[in-house]
Amino acid sequence: MFFSPRKHLVFVAQILFSCAWLSVAHAQVETPNAIPETVAPETVAPSIVENQIENQTATSDDPVLLRLKLRAGQAFRVTQTSQVKSVFVSPATTNRASQKTESWSNDSVTMTLRVLDVQENGDGRVRVTYENVRNEPINVVNGVRLKPVASVRKLADAMNAAVRNQSLEMTLSRLGNVSDVRGLETFWRAMNSAFSASGLSSTEQKTAMTSVRNSFNENALRDTMERSGMTFPGHAIRVGEPWFANLKLRGALPFVVDVKRTLQSRDEKSVTITESGDLTLANSQLTVPNAQSRFRIAMQGTYTGTTSLDATSGFARSTRLTQRYSGTVSATRNGAPSQTSSLFGRVFIKTTGEEVR
Repeated sequence: MFFSPRKHLVFVAQILFSCAWLSVAHAQVETPNAIPETVAPETVAPSIVENQIENQTATSDDPVLLRLKLRAGQAFRVTQTSQVKSVFVSPATTNRASQKTESWSNDSVTMTLRVLDVQENGDGRVRVTYENVRNEPINVVNGVRLKPVASVRKLADAMNAAVRNQSLEMTLSRLGNVSDVRGLETFWRAMNSAFSASGLSSTEQKTAMTSVRNSFNENALRDTMERSGMTFPGHAIRVGEPWFANLKLRGALPFVVDVKRTLQSRDEKSVTITESGDLTLANSQLTVPNAQSRFRIAMQGTYTGTTSLDATSGFARSTRLTQRYSGTVSATRNGAPSQTSSLFGRVFIKTTGEEVR
């Protein structure tokens, strides 16, 4: 026997974590359409042609360059909530009936982005401060809701409390890409001190810091920040015109997503972009750390979304993304015959942003 209820939950949690990041990732490693020669390089100041296109009347049918237009001193508050539901069904064995594990998770994070300065080319230096983090997991096995594990709840509460009011700095380009993240070492030290003060044991502190370093590193932060808004194509586009990207999600489950984004509409106040894509696994093999099990995963899915941008700043006012996925998981331990379980679920992400004083 190698799929106990608790091991079910551990494995489901790993998959849900990867899927939740995937649903809203606008990763910097995407491959957009080639930039036409008529568009000025991003390393120099915007050209006169770019400014003319960007400043066209909102009702124009001419191409428009989608860009972030940041100003020093601007501040935006972003709240992102995610609702995850997953169902994991393991087959019956000679010693156990088929088992159904349902998992729900309601998570949210609120952060403030303050523009410290803007370079000549339009890229902005931004300070990100985390105001609030919340996590509410629910697990049900064969119709019975499991009581939260006290140590897990204690650890989650300590992590959520420690991250509040912590800050990092990064560069946000006019295309919406994130780079040059600074302050990670200071951030990690502050988190470790908060864990020590919270009464966690040395083992719990080590577990907490491992999670922090996995969630708050340059790659993870780049994905998190870029998913809060939209990365733009390097060329001008018209209403109704799509652009394409290939997204790669780094993590325990490496996903590849072929995504199509379309400029749906624009007026003097807002710009609406829709997107849709199909996801596949880049690697179907997964080994769980500290376990003797190997998993072969066959998973596919789709996601759709809509983003509304402020026409003046290019900042995302709201984003709605839904991902649906399904597949099978075959597990082998110590050379025993494999068991194949099914997994399916949905992830809904909502992000809202507003400019604040």
